[in-house]
Amino acid sequence: MSGTNSVPDLAAALAAFITAIRNGQEVPNPEPGKLLTVTEAAAALRCSRSFLYQRIQSGDISAVKLGRRRLISTDALREFVERSTV
Repeated sequence: MSGTNSVPDLAAALAAFITAIRNGQEVPNPEPGKLLTVTEAAAALRCSRSFLYQRIQSGDISAVKLGRRRLISTDALREFVERSTV
């Protein structure tokens, strides 16, 4: 399971954020995407839960595990759909 952001990308984004604050620029406060259960995500994509678990296992969709549950952000689903669109 891998995320879509690499360490250099995150470091560059953080550096830009710090520079903007130091220059007195207004920086928007990004809200995290909503987290969905696998069942909710499957309903949103109109696919099976097993398909999503396979995509999570292969790293195509990033998910977090909280206890026994896997949660998928709406941003991760959107990115997956955009990559999968022909």
